[in-house]
Amino acid sequence: EVRASLLASAAVEPAAIAARPSWAGGVVAVAAVMLALWLARGRRAPEPARSHVVVRPASGARYAVASPPPLETIRLWEGAIDLDVQPLGPGDRVRVEVGDGEIEVRGTRFQVAAKEDRLVGVEVTHGRVEVRPRGAALTTLGAGQRWRAAPRAAPERPSPRAELPVAEPPRAIAPRLRRVAARAEAAAARALAPTRQEALYDDAWDALRGRRFDDAATGFGRVLAESPSGPLADEARFWRAIALARGKKSAEAVAALRAFLVTCPASPRRGEASAILGWLFVDAHRTEEAAALFRSAAEDPHESVRVSAREGLGALARSSAGR
Repeated sequence: EVRASLLASAAVEPAAIAARPSWAGGVVAVAAVMLALWLARGRRAPEPARSHVVVRPASGARYAVASPPPLETIRLWEGAIDLDVQPLGPGDRVRVEVGDGEIEVRGTRFQVAAKEDRLVGVEVTHGRVEVRPRGAALTTLGAGQRWRAAPRAAPERPSPRAELPVAEPPRAIAPRLRRVAARAEAAAARALAPTRQEALYDDAWDALRGRRFDDAATGFGRVLAESPSGPLADEARFWRAIALARGKKSAEAVAALRAFLVTCPASPRRGEASAILGWLFVDAHRTEEAAALFRSAAEDPHESVRVSAREGLGALARSSAGR
């Protein structure tokens, strides 16, 4: 704008400009530079949008953040991820995409599992999610509910006439082909069926949801006995401790949570376990151990865990002041 004004003045009043002292052009140039700097300082770069999602992948999971806020998209190819989604504002969306479907949320915590870029399971801890499998009806899940993909149907075998339109295969070959096809179908069914550890884990979770805490603790113990270092072992250790705590077996729950913290130092549930163990120590009047656990849990990435830890430290402070 300053440049345009100067050019316009030069075009209209050349004699007047020529008559000005030689320092006038310098003053105008300095003023133009100062105006440009002031305008540039006023134009601050927009801050990047803050993510609403904390992703905690299980061991071996393959995923990527496909797009940032306001339309956050997590692309999952293999394994399981646990997502904690904070409440979203107007225009914000969070989706998880797999090769054959997607899940969309509006502020919740849930788990998604995929195998070979195929959606196989969704489980909601709290909140609500929409599961949109390709070629199937939309399903809405609430807290404590889960969705499992139907077993993949074995491909249909083309008839011998379709492959050999001229003649039937010889009788000696036809039984062999049938045996090969039967073995292939059986292998596909075994590959898609849940493992024994997965089946035991599902049974234990059903017991926990039904508030059958003794059965749940026993069930998660069976998962660990089946495969102490398997992909579900860390989760089974944690939920066994929770089942014992909810079943009012405090001493066993304390031992189980301590074992979990020692055995699973990299687990994303470490902060949650520390806060729960801290509260058990508060009930047992073991204040120093409780305070150390609460301080550890106060660094957890999940707000709910940090709130619990702060409340625990506050309760200890009030108890100490009362004495």
